Amino acid sequence: MGKKGFKVKRSKSLYNKKKSTLRKALETAGLIVVIGGLCLLGFAAGRPVFEYFSGENTRDADWQTTTPTLPNSDDEPLIDDTEDQSLVESATTHAAGGLSFFAPVSALENKAALSATLITAKSDGYTSVVVDLKDSTGNVWYKSANPKIQSDEFIKGNLELAEIFSIFEENSMEPIARISTLADRIAPRFLDEVSYWFADSSSKWLDDRLESGGKFWADPTRAGTVSYISELTDEIRAAGFDKIILSNVLFPIMRPYDLSILPSNVTQEGRYSALVELVNQCAPVEIEMQLMDIAQSFGGFSGTAEILKGASSLSENIKIVAVFTRQEDAVIRTSELNSVPLPTDIEEQVGYLFDLAVSNAGGIEIIPCVDRTGMSDAETARAIEAARAVNSGVMVK
Repeated sequence: MGKKGFKVKRSKSLYNKKKSTLRKALETAGLIVVIGGLCLLGFAAGRPVFEYFSGENTRDADWQTTTPTLPNSDDEPLIDDTEDQSLVESATTHAAGGLSFFAPVSALENKAALSATLITAKSDGYTSVVVDLKDSTGNVWYKSANPKIQSDEFIKGNLELAEIFSIFEENSMEPIARISTLADRIAPRFLDEVSYWFADSSSKWLDDRLESGGKFWADPTRAGTVSYISELTDEIRAAGFDKIILSNVLFPIMRPYDLSILPSNVTQEGRYSALVELVNQCAPVEIEMQLMDIAQSFGGFSGTAEILKGASSLSENIKIVAVFTRQEDAVIRTSELNSVPLPTDIEEQVGYLFDLAVSNAGGIEIIPCVDRTGMSDAETARAIEAARAVNSGVMVK
C-alpha cells in the first residue's frame, strides 16, 4: 500500500510577490516617517536623562524647584489650610520686593555655616538674609576693630566683616545687619559711660535685684551709649552693609522704686528725645518695633514704639520694621473705657493692624515682618500675602 501524503492548503504564498516600483517608494517613505518619529521621541525622552547626568538640566531643575507664588488679592487663594505645606511651597518671592529671612546666630560660627544658611535660604525663595551682628545679650558676632571691646567678653564671632560680606556676594544674596542697641547685658557692665546709674552716681542700675536675675541696660541718654552704637553701625556700613536694623530701641520697664532713684532724664515724658538722637546718629537705619506697639497708640506710644513720640524729629532716611505676632483674643483700646476686639482671621488681623500702624507712623515707611510663632506654614503664607499690601518686601522671623 503506497504512502499517503498530507496536503497543506495555503491561502497565501509563503513568499512575497514582487513589489511594484510605486509600492516600494511608498513603503520607503512610510519607513522614514516612522523612524523619524521614533528618533524624535527618543530625543525627547533621552535629553532629560543626558542632561541630568551631565549637569546641564538648568531649565528643568529650575522648574522642579520653583513653587507657585502667592495669589494677588484679586485671585482665589492657592493655600489649603488642611495640607501640610512648607513656607517655601506657599510664599515664594514676588518679582518686586522679595522675602527676607532672619538667620540664627549659629550661622555666623564659621564660613561653612554661613554659606549653608544662605544656600538654603536662597533655595527656599528668600532674596535677603538678616544676620545678628550684636545680640540682645551684648555679644558681638564678628571681629570688630572697635578698641572699646577688644576682649572675649564682647566678641564671640570668628569672622571678619569683610568675610561675612564676601560670602553674601558669592551666594548672590542681599545682606542685612541687625544689632541690638539698648538691650545689652555686657557693655554696661564693662563700659561705665554706657550704663544706667543711680541719680546720685553711687551705683550702676539693674532692672531687678542681682539675685533675682537683674540685668544691665544701655542708657540712651549717655553720650557713651550713642557713640558705642553709632561706631558699630559705621563699622558695619563701611564693610558694605547697606541695610542695618536697630532692635530693642526702648527703655526698660521701670517700677516706682526705680523712678525714685534714677535721674529724671530717663524717667520723664520727654525721654524719647534720647532715642531719637541715638537713631539719627546711626542713620540710615531701620528701627524694629512690635506692630501692636505702633497700632495701640491710645494714651501715647510706649514700648518699642515710644520713639514715635518724636517721629517728626527722626531723620528722613529712617524706616520701621514692624513685627506682626499673632494675637489671640486681643483688643485695641480706642478710649479710656472702650476697646475693639481684633479680627480672628489671620489676614484680616494683619490688614487691620498694619492699617492702624501706617496711620500712626507719621509717614515713615513701614517694612512688614511676620513672626511665625504660633502659626502654621499656610497661615504664615496668608499673613505674608496680607502684609504685602503695605510693602512688597516682607521679612520673616
